[in-house]
Parts: sequence; structure tokens; C-alpha cells
Amino acid sequence: MVLIIAMVHHASETSKLPPMLLQYLDYKGRYPEALLFFQVGDFYEVFFDDAVTVSRALNLTLTSRDKNSENPVPMCGVPIGVIEGYIDRLLAQRFSVALVSQKETLEGHKGPVERGLDRIVTPGIQILSHSTIGRAASFVAAITVDSRNEYALAYSEVQSGIIQVRDGLDIKRLVGELQRIAPAELIVPTMQGVQRIDRRSAWVRELEVQLSETALRFRPERALESDGERHVSLAAVVGYSAQSPMAKRALRLLLEYVDEVMAGSRMPLVEVRAESDSGTLLIDSMTRTNLEIVRNNRDGGLEGSLFQLLDCTVTSGGSKLLKQWLLAPLAEVRPIIERQEAVTDLKKSWERKTLRTLLSRVVDSERVAVRVDLGVVTPRELAALRDTLATLPQLKDLLHRIGALPDKGQLAHIAAKLSPLDGLHRELSKVLQDEPPLATNQGGIIKEGLDPELDRLRNIAQKGKSWIEELEQSERARTGITSLKIKYTGVFGYFIEITNSQLAKVPGDYVRKQTTSNSERFFTDELKRREMEILGADDKALIRERELFAELRTSVKQFVAELRINAALLSQLDVLSAFAELAEKEGFQAPQIVATDELRLLNGRHPVLSLMLGNEFIPNSLQMEGSQKKCLIITGPNMGGKSTFLRQAALLVVMAQIGSYVPAESATIGVVDRIFARIGASDNLREGESTFMVEMREASSIISGATERSLVLIDEIGRGTATLDGLALAQAILEWMVVKSKARVLFATHFHELTLLEANYPSVKNLSVGSEDRGKTIVFTHRIIEGPASRSYGLEVAERAGLPNGLMRRARTLHNELMVKEDAVKEKSPQLSLFEGVDQSAITTLPICAEVRPDILRERLRSLDIDTIAPRDALTLLFELQQQVFDGQDK
Repeated sequence: MVLIIAMVHHASETSKLPPMLLQYLDYKGRYPEALLFFQVGDFYEVFFDDAVTVSRALNLTLTSRDKNSENPVPMCGVPIGVIEGYIDRLLAQRFSVALVSQKETLEGHKGPVERGLDRIVTPGIQILSHSTIGRAASFVAAITVDSRNEYALAYSEVQSGIIQVRDGLDIKRLVGELQRIAPAELIVPTMQGVQRIDRRSAWVRELEVQLSETALRFRPERALESDGERHVSLAAVVGYSAQSPMAKRALRLLLEYVDEVMAGSRMPLVEVRAESDSGTLLIDSMTRTNLEIVRNNRDGGLEGSLFQLLDCTVTSGGSKLLKQWLLAPLAEVRPIIERQEAVTDLKKSWERKTLRTLLSRVVDSERVAVRVDLGVVTPRELAALRDTLATLPQLKDLLHRIGALPDKGQLAHIAAKLSPLDGLHRELSKVLQDEPPLATNQGGIIKEGLDPELDRLRNIAQKGKSWIEELEQSERARTGITSLKIKYTGVFGYFIEITNSQLAKVPGDYVRKQTTSNSERFFTDELKRREMEILGADDKALIRERELFAELRTSVKQFVAELRINAALLSQLDVLSAFAELAEKEGFQAPQIVATDELRLLNGRHPVLSLMLGNEFIPNSLQMEGSQKKCLIITGPNMGGKSTFLRQAALLVVMAQIGSYVPAESATIGVVDRIFARIGASDNLREGESTFMVEMREASSIISGATERSLVLIDEIGRGTATLDGLALAQAILEWMVVKSKARVLFATHFHELTLLEANYPSVKNLSVGSEDRGKTIVFTHRIIEGPASRSYGLEVAERAGLPNGLMRRARTLHNELMVKEDAVKEKSPQLSLFEGVDQSAITTLPICAEVRPDILRERLRSLDIDTIAPRDALTLLFELQQQVFDGQDK
């Protein structure tokens, strides 16, 4: 593999570099995408460009090696004992890290030290990390593309052992799926054996633009050998053989990358699942962002998101599962009700707090299971698993007492499937110390009394150390040297240390071993003999402990499948109990889930804002029943609460369809299949798209995807262009929603002309934000009331924003002048709107989907002046006529 150019530049004369740095460059060439940490004694050190990057990312001091040379090598480092914290910080910044560790000690060694790759940790694959700080799920994904520009996607949270696949996707649906799962890393295939894919490829550029927070990794596709070990193991995996060739290609590309990162280990694959849209409430990235479901719009963090509000979980597995539920809520009545019933049982139970206390003691069994499979599990992790297993019998008993009757509901299912694994618990309890160390090279892992040979070696070592303590006391008495001490180091072993001021008292049988600045070090023949016994026993005891721990690890491996099942069940129980805890604490109510297109909320509250504002938050009701009043047009001032009302409705639907209670006095939720939220203004400068272009693209996505079961939120569409253009587009989009899509629509607008549509369509209803005129002051009540708003109160809002008084006086003068002109226009011709020369009837009585009347069509064609009509106007007219003639028919 070719070295990074910048790296070669720093080491342009490699022959002059010391062996250690040549070794460093060799490993960097093998793993160019990772920041390479190189063990040097008690530190992990980083060199060359990686050192510059790491020093900036971690705020470390950047120094250099061989400062006196013409080309000093940049370097920085961190102590071995704190490396995990630094790795976590680098992963949070989407870096990958490779650790190369020493296989032998530096002390007393001559020549290059043997080192080897310890592990690679990437943002998407953290299973080899020793840290358990992260709670959020991290996905890694891979895509493949065929000659027809159809894509297949495979993705996994590696520790789950489950790979999910989709195929037959176009680029738009692929991007939507990737935005939904938000992978930390995406593996993109290189073409025709090229080392890196052509970045000018349109679809790659689209991925880079749309997935700015995802690290793209480019890898060539390789065909697995039909008789290879990996190929054989794949054939036996549940669900693999049923996948399409394209899906299998994506899956293999993913596995090849994961195996590469696992540094010689293989990802333990449990199941391959084909994903589909059925049974899931689809929420695209635009909507998820606008609603702040899993992160806020301010800085991309959790604060203020729905996820933060609901995450009352007490386990890492529960937190990850909650996020998955929020990204893909249910869209079928029965599964939603089953979750809700479990929440109800838990909410009613006085033993819920005991259950949550027990859950808080649970380790991430899924992570432990995969680390057992990989052979990298630590003594401390197995001890945590032992303590988890100790809680399972109590959890099962609690579930039965809470109301989990046989064959009834999710709690009964969890209670029945949860396995205490008594045999495994007994073995772990018998073998492991109560608090074993993190690593196997520290000793103190195995309990006394388990293995006679280990006990004998420990006894020798312990007696030897006691003898050393006794020798120190007796030598002080014999020599009269009160400061005499017997010490130990890994380099020199045991020695007698005497300060320079006491050297005259040293007896003749002491043999000088080393001189230091303040003291001399000695040994005796007896001390050397005992040292050999003690150190030999210690080394042999450590070897024996490692052997016994390896046997234990092998024994645990047979329980991996049950551990995975337990992990999934405990995560479900954690999320359900978190919903119950939040419902009890905040007074949330159980929504009624139905299969109709009703949507009724009595005094609903925005789940996040209402908790932030407390009693200051004003609740509002919402009612959509059947085909009547499915489209609500909401007018009124900015700052009045229109956007909050829209977001509130969608968030309560999401909460209901993941099984949670909702903040409302009562609620009836007709199951929604898709939510669209076009709220707020943004641009896409990287692709040269204006705010209005982005707005229209979002509208196009809504038009093409909304169904009768969908919920559509549109806020202020059409405001990014000329007023007439915007009004025309806003009405056309609204009418399409009413007549074509028949979706449930909340349409907030400042185009008051649209309120006239209530007279034309039975499904349209006007709402507005309440206000009170108190002399010179307008007070917004933040209550949604029936009927259209009389005006938008733009001047009042601008004044509140602090615009200068002189400017506001000028604005009021201009406003009054425009009002006089509008009144004059209306007096001259009642059919004219605010926009002089525009026939209001053309806007409000000829919707794009109106019933075709031949006499109207003939009249419109007869009135055309072919000699003067502009080409663009002619095309527009032709489109309108086509829409009317072929409305409802296949074109």
C-alpha cells in the first residue's frame, strides 16, 4: 500500500531514520486511514503528520524527535494508562485509531523491539475498544451499484452480529436510508480495480454532500472463494441464502472491511435480515432534522431533542434500542398496542423502581458476547456478566408479579425468554475473584482454592515477599543502618538500597549492584536466591492464571447465543420501563391507537418545550376525523406558535407509535405511515441551490411520497420567491395534498388568500393563532382557535425585535399607503385581490384538479391570441389544460 504523500515528505531520506521510525512508517503504510499510536515503553507515541493531527484534536503539546537535526520529526504522546479516554475523544471527532504495542520490554533490550498491531478502533467499529462510555449505536454500512444505477445497502451495529440489507434502491432512496441510519462509516466500492473511486462520479458526490458526518471508506470488491472459510460460514448464516446477488455483494463488502479492522479476527455473524418499508413509520432526514427527533438543530447535540427527553433508560443497550425505535417507529396497530400495554403494566406497578434498580446493574451482554466470541473479553467484563446474571432470577420474579401472565403481552414474552443461565453464573462465581483486574497480565483473576498448583505458586511468592520484609528489618538491626530499604524494579529485581551518608556502615558481604546519584544498591547471595524463587513463582502463577482464564473464556463461549437473546430482552424491558417512568413522572396519557385516519389531541403539549417552560406553556387541541377537515390551514403572526403546533402534532404521533404515552389529556392516533415536515428555511450552498430551490425540492419529495395515511406539516411554503409566484405555488401544493394525496395536512401560511379554500373543499378547515388587542399592545395568546386570522401582525413582531423607531414609523406609513391602494382596487373591482390585475376567481375557483368542463376549455382556447402569447405562457397553459383533461387518468 502506498504511503501518504505528506508522510513520505517528512521522511524523504528514510535511510537516515532510526529503526523505530522505519517500523512506524511500515505500520502507517499498512493502515493509512488510522491515526497510528506506537508503544514506546510506558507511552503511546505518535509521529509525523499524525502527531500534528492528534495534538490539535486532543490539545496535546506537539514536540519533535531529534530537535537538532535539519528535519525534526513531529511527535506527541500519551501514557498507556489513559489511552482509552483519548481514543474515545478521537472517535467522537470521527477519527480511526490503530494501536501498535510492544511484544517485549524495552529495558535491557538491544536492537529493534518487536511490536505488533494490537487493535484498530473506528467510529463505526468499536468492539475492540476497552471503553464502555459510549451509549449510542454506531453503524457501519456498505453499498454496491450495478450497471442500471440500482444500489444495494448492507449495514450493521457490529456487536449485534446482525446485518440488515436492502436492494433495488435508486440514489434518492439510498441517500434517504443512509440519512435514517446515520452510519459512522460507509464503505464505497472502487471501480474496475482502481485504488480510489473517481470523486467526480455524480452519485459519490451526492453521498459526500448529503452524508457530511459519515466517513467514506473506499474499498475494492473481491469475490469470496467458494471453498473459503468465510464463504462456507456465510452459507450457514440465517437469512443469507435468501438475499439477492446485489445484496450479497454489499454484505460481503461490509464483512471484508469489518474483518480488516478486526485485526485478524472475524465478525461473528448471527443473522442477515432483509429490510422493507412495511410495518414502519417512515421519517426522512429532512423531517427528522426539522422535528429534532434524535438531535437538535443548534449544534447537532442531544439537548432539546425528543431522544434526550425519552432517554430515561438505565442501560447502554436500552439507550441504543430507544434510538432505533425513534428512527423507525411502528406503523401497525397491534404491535404498538402490545408495547403500550407493557408500559401500562409497568406504570401501574409499585415494584417498577425495584425493577429499574436491578436493570441499572446490568452490563451490555451483547457487547460481552461478541468480545467472548472474538477472544478479547477481559476478566472485569466477565465479572460484570456474573453480576448481571445474579440479577436475572429477581427480574423474572418481578415481571411475573407486575402482571406478566403466561402467554400474554410483551412482559410475559420477556419473562419466558429471559434465561438466568444458572450454570454459567455458578462457574463465573466459582472461578473469578470478586473484583478482578482489567487485563490478564496483572494477576489476581482466579479465586483461591480453585486450582492447587496456582495456590502453591501463590504461597511461595507470598512467603518469599514476607521473608523480604523480615530480611529488611533484620538487616537494619544487624548493620545499624536505619535508612536501609529493600526495593524491587522490573529491570534490576530486588536490591538493598543505602544512602550515600550511610555507606561507611555497609558490611563486607554486600555486593555492589548499581550506583545512583544519592545512594548505592547492593545484593547478597541469599537475597539473589530468594529473588529467583519469588519471581519464578510470580511468573508461573501469572501463566497459570492466564491458562485458567482462557479455559473459562472457552467455557463461556457456548452461551453466546443465550447472552445475545438476554441482551435484546433486557434492552426492551429497559425502554418500556423508561416510558412508564416518564409517563408517571410527567402525567402523560395513553393514546388510543386506531387504524382509521383520525388524529385527535385534547390539550396536547410539545413534549420538549412544555417541560422546559412548565406552566408557561399553552396546550392546544387538534382534531381531524375521517375525510372531513383533514387539511388545516393555520394563519396568524410569527412568534404566535404555529410552528410549535405543527411540530407538536408530529412528535406526539412519533411517541405514540413507538409505544410511549403522550403529553395530552387524551389522544386518538390513526396510525401514520409517513411524516413529512417542511419547516423553516435553509439553502445548499455547496451544490449552488438557493433557499427557494431547496424548498421546492422538499415540496417535490412530499408530493411524490405522501399517502392517505401520511401526516404532512408545511410551514410558510412559497415565501422565497415573488409574491404572486409563491401564492400560486402554495395554493397548487395545498390543493394537490387535498385532492390527490388526501393526506392529513397542517398548513401554516401568511398567504391569507388561501383561507378562501375552506369554501371550496369540505376537507379544509381554517385555524389561527389567537391574539388580543390591548390598546397599543398586541398580545399573542399562543392558543389555536377556529377561523382565519385577520392579519399577520408583521409590524408588531418587527417592533418587538428591536428595529429602530424611525424605521418602524416609515414602515407604518408605507403599510397605510398600501392598504389605501388595496381598498381602491377592491372598490373599483370586487373581483380583484391585493395584487392589482389578478382575477381572484382564477386563484380560488379553478383548482388544478377541478372537474373538467368542455365549455370552459373551449372558451379559454378561443380567447387565446396566438400571435402575441409568449412561449413560456403557452407551455404553462398547455400544462394546466393537460392536468384538467387527464386528471385521475393514467398518462
